[in-house]
Amino acid sequence: MDLTVLIIFMCGLCIHDMDCSVEEEHNIIETLFAPELYSKDIRPGNVDSPDGPTEVTSNLFIRNIEEINTKNMDFTVDITFRQQWIDPRLKFKASNVRYLTLPKEDMVWRPDTFFRNEKEASFHLVPNKQYYVRVFPDGTILYSLRIKLKLHCAMNLRRYPFDTQQCKIHIASWSHTTDTLSYLWKESDPVHVASNIIIQNMILKDFNSGYCNVKTATGEYSCLSVELTLKRESSPYVATEYIPYSMIVSISWAPFWLKQKDTLARIGITLVTLFMASAKAADINESLPNVAYTKAIDVWTGCCVMFIFTAFVVCVVINWLGEDEKESTLVKADAVARWNNASLTLKIDYVARFVFPLVFILFNIIYWSIY
Repeated sequence: MDLTVLIIFMCGLCIHDMDCSVEEEHNIIETLFAPELYSKDIRPGNVDSPDGPTEVTSNLFIRNIEEINTKNMDFTVDITFRQQWIDPRLKFKASNVRYLTLPKEDMVWRPDTFFRNEKEASFHLVPNKQYYVRVFPDGTILYSLRIKLKLHCAMNLRRYPFDTQQCKIHIASWSHTTDTLSYLWKESDPVHVASNIIIQNMILKDFNSGYCNVKTATGEYSCLSVELTLKRESSPYVATEYIPYSMIVSISWAPFWLKQKDTLARIGITLVTLFMASAKAADINESLPNVAYTKAIDVWTGCCVMFIFTAFVVCVVINWLGEDEKESTLVKADAVARWNNASLTLKIDYVARFVFPLVFILFNIIYWSIY
């Protein structure tokens, strides 16, 4: 019985303290943000001087990398971005309040932060806008905001699809130069990345934080930088592009093993494979941006089309030189006898049967040793 009374008494005391804390927090907010004492339009300065540059300490949490669009050279990220600065005007003393959580984000002065390489940006508004503004007793303000960003990434596709890209997030002030505002990264772990991120056809190899201050005609602007190192997963491209191309090229050699009198079949096979290879190359280029240099995939598709086109030309030349009726009589002869007794068109067929695969294998050795 005594224990029950004690528990009820302690619970009542906690509830009373909570009520007092909420009421005290409300009274402090009313006092601090009285119009005659505080203006959100005035920059706070710093702890050393009210006119000095405001120092904004930042850190960033990458929740997800949703998409990397190679064609448009951009990537989409979901981040939580936190900014912290000191406003001496908002110092307060309270025994039961660790910090104030403001009901509106526009109650305090905020840095005019923007993302320099941003294409599109949006807030998460369901069920509510995901943010908070906290004011600590020493005047420190912590502003946390969740944002979805589509950012430009200048990709170098010379080694595509075996490439590694450096995609960056640039954070800067729109109007304040370093004379009035400077950004600093948090000293420990300024950038965090969720451990369960899965990126389609890419692997996040590394990430680094740094600075990217820029000088313009209007002054020098403070800038923070996050660099993401992304390596493309090449195995899907090998399975869907390189192996099918090798098969198409191999099929184009089949006419060299057919009888020369089967003219339609010989020329038809090479034409069909030529159209297939050209159409597949067009589909690949459709999914990539127009760039002023040759990509690794262009070298592959171009050389494969050239192999098939060469096979087509050989078939046309053989047909132009005329059919050879002696081919069936040489089947049972040995290789030397067949070569000595063969006509020019048959000799071309014999050479093509071995030269084309040999040159293609040599091309593969050179290609895969480079890329």
